[in-house]
Parts: sequence; C-alpha cells; structure tokens
Amino acid sequence: MLHIQRGKRYPGIWLFAFLLVIRWVFDTFPTLTELVYGQVLFPSLRWVLDYTLGLIPFPSLYLFLAFIVFAFVKSIFGINRLWQNPQKKILSILNFWAWLLSSFLIVWGFNYQRPEIAERLEFKEIQLRTSAYDRLVERSIDKLESIQYQDQEFNGVSINLDIDELRRAQGAFLENLGYVKAGNVQLETLYPNGILSSFGISGIYLPWVGQGNVDGCLSNLEKPFIAAHEMAHAYGVTNEGEASFVAYMTCWASKNDLYRYSAEIYLLRNLLFRLKIRDEKHYQYWLSKIPKKVKQDIAFIKEHRTQFPNLMPELSVQLNNTYLQSQGIESGSKSYGELIELLYSWSYERPQ
Repeated sequence: MLHIQRGKRYPGIWLFAFLLVIRWVFDTFPTLTELVYGQVLFPSLRWVLDYTLGLIPFPSLYLFLAFIVFAFVKSIFGINRLWQNPQKKILSILNFWAWLLSSFLIVWGFNYQRPEIAERLEFKEIQLRTSAYDRLVERSIDKLESIQYQDQEFNGVSINLDIDELRRAQGAFLENLGYVKAGNVQLETLYPNGILSSFGISGIYLPWVGQGNVDGCLSNLEKPFIAAHEMAHAYGVTNEGEASFVAYMTCWASKNDLYRYSAEIYLLRNLLFRLKIRDEKHYQYWLSKIPKKVKQDIAFIKEHRTQFPNLMPELSVQLNNTYLQSQGIESGSKSYGELIELLYSWSYERPQ
C-alpha cells in the first residue's frame, strides 16, 4: 500500500521509468518505432506544438528558460527545509526532473530510435579516398562560381528568411524519404547577438516548445543553412550529420541563390577542414584553386565569427558529445562531419 501512495505522489518518476522501458522496446524494434511514433504520434504532436506555442509572436525558448530558472530558484529556497524530510525533498526534486525528461522523450526523444536516413537510403559505411575529396571539392567550387550575387545582400546580417520556402523544399525532400510532413514548423532568431555562439553553437532546436532557433549574430552567408538544419531537427531528424544533409538538400531544392550559396560554402569549409587534417599538401593545392571571391566569403565568415567567440569551447564540445552518445549517436560530436560521406553516397554511390 505504501508503494502505491508513493506512486501517486511522484508520478513523474514512475512515468519516466515506464518510458525507459518503451524506449528499450523502440530501440529493439525500430520499424515499430517508425510506425507508431514516427508516422502517428510525433506528427500529431507537431500539429499541437505548432498551433499553440508556435503562434506566440516571440521565441518560446524564452518562456521555457524562464520556467527552468523559476523551478531552479524555487528548489534552492527549498533546500533549507531539506533536513525536515530529506527523503521527501529529494524525491520531489527527482520527480520534477523525471517529468522534464519524460516530456522530452514524448515530444521528440523517441525519434532517436527511428531508422536513420542512411538506413532508409541503404547507404553503406564508406571511407573516402583522396580522389573522392577531389570530386567533391571540385564540384563544390563549380557550384559556388555558378551563383551570382550582390555583396550587400549576402554579407549583411539583417536578412529575413522565407520560412515558407524552406518548409516547402524540406518537406518535399523528407516526404520522399518516408517522413511525415506535419504541422507548421516555426523558426525564430534569438537575441542578444551571440547568445548561442557563446556556447559554441549557431542554432538549437528545443523539443519542449517545438521551435528551431538561430543566433541573431549569424551572417547571411550562414543563416539559411543553419536555419534549414534546425528545421530538419523539428521534423524528427536527430543525427547532426543527417540534419546537415537534409539542410543542404533543402537549400539546393529552393529557388533562392542565397540559400544555395549558404549550403555550398558550408560544405566547402567542411571539406577544406577535413583535407587540412588529412593531407596538408592536398589542402594547399585546393586552396589555391578556390576563386578569390569565395576565399573572401570564407574569410568574412571567419572574421565575423571572431566577434562572438565560444566562451567555453572544451566544455561545450564535451557536453554535446556526451548528450549525443547518450541518445545512441555513437560518433557523438563527430556526427556533424558525416554530411560529407552522406553527400558523396547520394551523389556517386546511389543507384540512379
């Protein structure tokens, strides 16, 4: 009888324990996860979030943070009563965090147990050779050269993204991969400038409010691609490399040259970074082949970023790595770089 009473008093703990069992089942049977959660429950929750919190005319992330701060302060003030009934107080704190983690799993976290895009497309794990990098870099340079633009449009920091265009392009691509396009995904810009960059990130998707967010400090050369990346998370894509892959395909499926350029220069920068680690001589060779204008744009991005430095580089990487691995992404933070292998498989290994 005592156990039943405790269950009623601390339902968050019991719910979280139950959801962990469900997560194990989903992890064991990813096809079941896709049918039950991916095709029914998650799309339904997208509609609910987008037409409630999504209608608020400012980032819902602010409300969520205010709630967390309030709850934290309240728990701190309650510590002075800990000695009166320490077991009850500790269970109350655990119950709050159990509710928070349970809601995370319900509104988004079970997406980690769904089949990843690489599985859906039956991509094999590959190790790229030098010749593969040559093909990708050369193609990337050609694509960047093909896009004409005005400096004041691309290098500014005041662009208003056409979210409808991103939704249309991304929704169509994801539907072809078997995802359900549901709701009306919102994307918000966070201020003050640098609020996310200070923690080593450019954008963030917050499952509890269902909105993607980008840092207000992003230049026009970066913002479209980062926005498309966070939108991919909103549609249930969990792996960071796959979210970047979806963002890349989204930007190139749009009719906006700025979006395309943003995606391509992101890819080229990642290719150059990989080459520099892999082969300095080869890196220098391709660096010499990059058009002057593209080099200037890369330098502009790097210089602009120095205005909003990461204040905790090692800690932010470690926290992100730990979180991703805890959700089953074995490569952790390295998964961001998997965009390159995915694009190569899509472009050169996929049956046409």
